[in-house]
Amino acid sequence: MDRLVSHSLAEPSEINLHLLKDEKLTHQAVADLRVAWVFPTLALGSYWHPVFSQFTQRIKHTKIFTGNWPGFAPGCEEAFSVEVVGETKFVATQADTGKYVRNITIASPKIIGQLLRFKPNVVFASGFSIWTLFALLFKPFGGWRVVIVYDGCSHAYDFLDDPVRLFCRRQW
Repeated sequence: MDRLVSHSLAEPSEINLHLLKDEKLTHQAVADLRVAWVFPTLALGSYWHPVFSQFTQRIKHTKIFTGNWPGFAPGCEEAFSVEVVGETKFVATQADTGKYVRNITIASPKIIGQLLRFKPNVVFASGFSIWTLFALLFKPFGGWRVVIVYDGCSHAYDFLDDPVRLFCRRQW
């Protein structure tokens, strides 16, 4: 059974990579790791750029996959590798009330082929998106480990009044 390792990404230099069961990771093993970060959108994700930059300094074979890329944050230009996969779209599911608008995020299924070609050892998946589901479903074929990075969400995206979503969350 895999260990669940919880870390604060506030200090990326302290990220502990004991993801390979009980094996010790040597410096060479860490250097040889291939890591994919899958974020359907990074439109408002510039706060992740310093994390990606620091992470990539330690693990060179790291690639960030996204369907919505606004460009590098100042100070992080070209500090990490980004691959745009398809296009992430947002479809509103309710009328705009001036507050948060509920929507469905439609991310490209092309991420499956991209992950299978990149051959990561570890996939860091952003929250509970369709790309997270793809990473989990194709884990047996790709042989990677999946780490779900959940950095919270707004009330509009909690869907605490949606019994289907609540049921799915409780099952996983």
